[in-house]
Amino acid sequence: MKLVEEGYRIVYEPDAYAEEEPSLNMESEFKRRARIAAGGFQAIVWLKKLLNPFKFGVVTFEYFSHRVLRWAIVPFLLPVVLLFNAVLIYKNPLFYTYILIIQILFYTCSLTGYLLEQK
Repeated sequence: MKLVEEGYRIVYEPDAYAEEEPSLNMESEFKRRARIAAGGFQAIVWLKKLLNPFKFGVVTFEYFSHRVLRWAIVPFLLPVVLLFNAVLIYKNPLFYTYILIIQILFYTCSLTGYLLEQK
């Protein structure tokens, strides 16, 4: 993305591929994901010029949706969505109750998996 910021284009190469060794355990996978997340946050700061749609056009949308939404906004919206689902139960009790139950189950499974890995 730094090259795009400097004015170069990115071209799709259909024959290009990358290989990555899988993590051996959940601890190393967590560390890998933490590094990726830290890099995502750093990229938002380092490449903030790419958020100018007048200069970078479609790249701005791609960068915003992939970096900014993914790393800076969406994780903090999860509790907000939970609260909205709880409030929306009054609008359509049957539908939103099911949605809320599914969301709570998802969060519970995520937390349970995390806690089991800590043992």
